[in-house]
Amino acid sequence: ALQAGHWRFSVTASDGMATFSRDFEIVVANANQAPRILPIPLQLINEGETLAFTVVATDADRDAVQLSLVYDEETPTGVSFNAGNGRFEWTPEDVVDNSSGDSRSYTLTFRANDGRGADNSINTQSVQIRVFDVNRRPQISASNHAVVIGDTLSIPVVFGGGGGASTGIALGDADGASQTAALAISFSGLPEGARYDADSRHLVWTPGAGQIGDFTVSATVRDGQARNGTASTVFTLRVVAEAAANAPTILVSTTPSTPALPGQTILASVRADAWSGIAQLAVAVRGAAFGPLVGPASDAGSEAGSGPENGPEIWHDVTLDSAGRIRLSAS
Repeated sequence: ALQAGHWRFSVTASDGMATFSRDFEIVVANANQAPRILPIPLQLINEGETLAFTVVATDADRDAVQLSLVYDEETPTGVSFNAGNGRFEWTPEDVVDNSSGDSRSYTLTFRANDGRGADNSINTQSVQIRVFDVNRRPQISASNHAVVIGDTLSIPVVFGGGGGASTGIALGDADGASQTAALAISFSGLPEGARYDADSRHLVWTPGAGQIGDFTVSATVRDGQARNGTASTVFTLRVVAEAAANAPTILVSTTPSTPALPGQTILASVRADAWSGIAQLAVAVRGAAFGPLVGPASDAGSEAGSGPENGPEIWHDVTLDSAGRIRLSAS
């Protein structure tokens, strides 16, 4: 390609007595040479790590080569390719489904174009990438529970943190829904008579005589993977003689704490606490001293209406904001 053009040379012959010369001219037409991308070896990377390499292209004609990444259905999200310097980077996140394998392969294709417009102006090169799974540890959370002796305690084990997770034992796996569904749970330190029903997914116990007190239980969840495959938590089962022994405490504080003036806004905070946790908190307000302004503290106030249904003896259910507060207006 670099020898295209006009070439002239002379041929001289001699028999020892005389010489003969002739000039020749050869015209070499240019034939475009396809650009070439240097081979890229197999790339191996773990989830969460950054893969980086440089794509290098050459051209026998010394043409300027334009590089590009060919995007198709196999191209993963989040890849970055700088066509100016050929730099490729990608940090694969959770791309391997470890319920079906420990790695995932990708094929990326890069294109080189010398801009000549000829049939052989474009060339491609593929690179194989294999991403290895990095197992994420399963999660488990549990709260303490109290039960009156002779009553049955039934604690739900919730896979995926759906309904009941706040009052039961919640399991999850960040690697995916199928991994979460396949989690296995076990218990140690269970008191006598307690058992886990795998079919109903409940930890069930009816404490008997002589079992008043606290019992520390350890729960362990496993996802079946060798690395980061287990997680544990500890919670307490408390047996009391009567329900009053585990009654929750409620604290109501107001700002201002002194008697309010007519038209003044009162910010009331409601706090509830119990050894075994609070499953539900409901708040109602009544009284002639409060006007129609009843609503969450984060709101400007929601009208409770007027008329007989809003008399001083009528209780009104109210909604607390995320901080457990409500805004009232004195009248």
